[in-house]
Amino acid sequence: MDDSLFEAARVIRPFLGQLVGPAEGGEMDGQIADLLDRAGKGEDTTAALREVLDSREATRVFTLRVIADAPLYRPPQLQPRKLRGIYPGDLPGPPQYISVPKYVCPEGDIVWYRFSVGQKIPMCQTHHVLLVEDPPE
Repeated sequence: MDDSLFEAARVIRPFLGQLVGPAEGGEMDGQIADLLDRAGKGEDTTAALREVLDSREATRVFTLRVIADAPLYRPPQLQPRKLRGIYPGDLPGPPQYISVPKYVCPEGDIVWYRFSVGQKIPMCQTHHVLLVEDPPE
């Protein structure tokens, strides 16, 4: 399986409801979860996973942006953006990026980012276990 596609599939799952709506997002999440589970058992599900992720414009663009962020594979909301008219030499001190905690399913089929300390850490919808923090590399 294509590792970058696998990572993008793990990252997109919590965002599917926002990208394609709750009903279709739930259906796509089930398909992705099944394909990731089968891939974890050694089956090559790359083509089927690509087909699901490319089936809607919003999920295709999201997937491409996550893959382009290799090796971090962050959702687009966490990727740095360049601002027009502001350059590193204009700012006091060196630029720094703010990171957010990354949580994963212990079984490895979902990635979730905690954007606020007020957000409750969710359960994996596939394995029904609490997501655990993935320490930065």
